[in-house]
Amino acid sequence: MKIPLFQRAGAFALVLLGVIASAPAAELSALLHDLNTPVFDTSGQMIRRLTAKSGNIASTSLQLLDGKIEFFPPALSELSTSTLEFDHARYTKSAERIDGDGALTLTSKDGTVRARGFEVALETGRFTLNSAVQFDSEEFQLNGDRGELRFDPRATATDRAIKSVTLTGNVVLVGAAARKQGFDRIETTLARYDAAQSKVYVKLPVTGWKNGQHALLQEGPEFLEIEISRKPAAP
Repeated sequence: MKIPLFQRAGAFALVLLGVIASAPAAELSALLHDLNTPVFDTSGQMIRRLTAKSGNIASTSLQLLDGKIEFFPPALSELSTSTLEFDHARYTKSAERIDGDGALTLTSKDGTVRARGFEVALETGRFTLNSAVQFDSEEFQLNGDRGELRFDPRATATDRAIKSVTLTGNVVLVGAAARKQGFDRIETTLARYDAAQSKVYVKLPVTGWKNGQHALLQEGPEFLEIEISRKPAAP
């Protein structure tokens, strides 16, 4: 397969990473600009595309600035189903992993996840989010100190791309999901969104706020279960 000119810098970056990995003792570095690097599966189909304003190769990783990763479905398509954007990150080719301490945004038809500080396994879709985590969907918003996300990197247009989001620390739930419990805002220490169950699970005890007044709910099962609409995915 011929690589277009605008993709050669990205392809060169991956080749050079392999060279450096085979000789870890050598202190090599290279500065690249306008990276555009496709990633293919074993059948030759593009599954991801990594772009970045610049990249600095050092040791066995690639330091990226102003980057984006687009995820493509199994069927041949030039349209991505989700995008992952970051200010700066370290990309480790051997593990297909990115990590960094800056801002991250995952955008999909199921909602938007934002955080600061992250580690992402690109093949499995497991995200570890270190601080300032926010998940926005059509029915609710979840905010928390830390979080974990399960994401389907090969989701089609009819699949749920965001499988689950778990937030811990100081967690706040607002939106229609909170109003179903009679509150404007619900505060807790752990909450989990499960796409397969179409539910948000909120760990008791919780503090519910309505018109500036609050009430403490602590009796009952371990989790307060809030059903959300099971809306069909866009075609």
